[in-house]
Amino acid sequence: MTLFVAGAHGAGKTYLAKPAAEKLNLLHVSASQLIRSELGQGSWDNERRVSGIDTNQAALIRAVARHRRQGTRLLLDGHFVLRVSAGVHEAIPARVFRDIDVTGVLLVEADASEILARLRARNDLSWTEEEIVGLANKEVRGAVEICAQLEVPLLRLRCPTHQEFDAALAELASSTE
Repeated sequence: MTLFVAGAHGAGKTYLAKPAAEKLNLLHVSASQLIRSELGQGSWDNERRVSGIDTNQAALIRAVARHRRQGTRLLLDGHFVLRVSAGVHEAIPARVFRDIDVTGVLLVEADASEILARLRARNDLSWTEEEIVGLANKEVRGAVEICAQLEVPLLRLRCPTHQEFDAALAELASSTE
């Protein structure tokens, strides 16, 4: 089982997913962690600009396949759309999500002003509220389209509490096993 937690940078994915995964005996890992471990490096910078998207996604597919062969139940934290440069975003192809065998998706959404504040607290001053809105909208479209193509459930959560996220994740996990 590979459950996918998606959302814009700063939406709260990791903050919510890490403690929830422990409760359900899932391994929480970010796509960037798996890519970095597979390649021995990352091809993105502090402003979350990504290069080598195809190479990164191939590495992600290999890393997830290794976990699945070991029987690991994954809660993978990542994106449907990546930032190539300020204001330039690229959708990850649906085949990547098919190849990592995503069985369900939780999409975490937050207000652009809150995301901007979180990114600035991380000393990432490269974003504008307008770019965050655009990226978040593309993330939603990507989630809806890919989940429809793969025929997997999608749960959208707007500014969820830990309890709301935990309940949604438990529901998604039980419906996909």
